[in-house]
Amino acid sequence: MTREYGTGSITRLEDKPRNRCRKWRLRYRGKTRRFTGTYAEAKAALETFRAEVDSDTGNAPVTFRQYADSWATQRERSGNYRDSTCERVRNCIKALDSAFGNLAMEDVNRSEIASRFAKMRSGSNPSGKPLTGNYCQSLWSVLKQIVTSARIDGIVDGDPFLGLKAPKANRTGRRALDTGELLAFVAQLDSEPPTAHRVAVRLALMCGLRRGEICGLVWSDFGGDVLHVSRSVDESGNATPTKTYAGVRKVPVPESVTSVLLEWRSIQRMMFEADEITQDENTPICAAKNGNYMHPQNLASWWREHRASYGLPDIVLHELRHTYLTYLAHASKDMSAVQHIAGWSSPEMARVYVHGSLEAERAAVDSLGW
Repeated sequence: MTREYGTGSITRLEDKPRNRCRKWRLRYRGKTRRFTGTYAEAKAALETFRAEVDSDTGNAPVTFRQYADSWATQRERSGNYRDSTCERVRNCIKALDSAFGNLAMEDVNRSEIASRFAKMRSGSNPSGKPLTGNYCQSLWSVLKQIVTSARIDGIVDGDPFLGLKAPKANRTGRRALDTGELLAFVAQLDSEPPTAHRVAVRLALMCGLRRGEICGLVWSDFGGDVLHVSRSVDESGNATPTKTYAGVRKVPVPESVTSVLLEWRSIQRMMFEADEITQDENTPICAAKNGNYMHPQNLASWWREHRASYGLPDIVLHELRHTYLTYLAHASKDMSAVQHIAGWSSPEMARVYVHGSLEAERAAVDSLGW
């Protein structure tokens, strides 16, 4: 493939060396044309094609700013995304605009992405300060979605992200609650009536589930003393299978959590009946008010808003899972059971995951005395 960014491009349409290829695609300012002939003839045809496009003043190249705005608007109108998600994406686009706004979408390539993103990350942005790794990951994700959409629309050729590495998140140590914090937190949860969000944080703290896994649980996954984890709600709000085979697992449930879940099921049923919503086996355990899957970001936002009231102002939601697994690892002598409960893939083993014994996992959970 030969590219001439800014002046158009010529792409081989046959899997042959350039000197033997006779079918080409010409592209200029988002317009394409097929051509049959030698490469030299294709270059000449591209010159003619450029002149034709330039003569039409209505064919100005679409900029990143224009395309990103249109892309975001279509997502919002689809109704498939929460308002909070749409707002987060808009904020990311606003940040990306400082680096990519005026760049023609047809000129987006590997070099432009690498250089512009690096400058933006190092401080060439409205804040004038270097960006954190976590924030850069969010910007990178949105940028990649926009460019992928432009590829599908035929504006961007190839995969400009090929060979580029996504920014690394900031590595911060996870903290487990100390015994006093843990007991006080559980006592306060026990004193409050169950709600979807309180049940969710209890499942993170006392079953070690990830937030997406919690949001993906339905009542048929609850077997009284065990939860069957097989799906996770992603950042788009869609329930999908767990990312790895190790994520599919049965997690023993402490008796105290079982009793709360049974109580919550009755409360949820009455709440939904009042709103003429039917609760059945496919209803999410921690459902949104409309009976659908709760968005993981909704759960995270609720926790950020309420954690101070539990005396845990600096604890992130994932550290509740970390707390559970830390105590479990110290209490149990069967590390393969701990690994299976956690849903971790084994880096040491060649197989996809370590098969655990439910009996051993039950003993590991019971050793906590919860």
